[in-house]
Amino acid sequence: MKQGFKPKRETRWKTGPNKVSLTFRKNVLEAIQDEWPTYPSEIIKKLKMPGEKADLLLVKYNVDQLAKDGHIRVKKIDRATVCWPSHIEKKRYD
Repeated sequence: MKQGFKPKRETRWKTGPNKVSLTFRKNVLEAIQDEWPTYPSEIIKKLKMPGEKADLLLVKYNVDQLAKDGHIRVKKIDRATVCWPSHIEKKRYD
């Protein structure tokens, strides 16, 4: 190898918001709103994804981002992540 040579890394995820990720996040949010409470593995089945580990990580990442933005609530129960829409939480306290 030449000195100072850096191989290019292939990145699977693009940085920054792009059209595909926002559309996928919207699909995840719709899946949560259609049937709640739900788990990321159930979202994968509902979106008809193959169900590989990468798919689970992608859905989990989007669930975390939706929770960070305040669209959904997330609770860890043992090793499971349960999520539901935040407007349900508002109805509960009204």
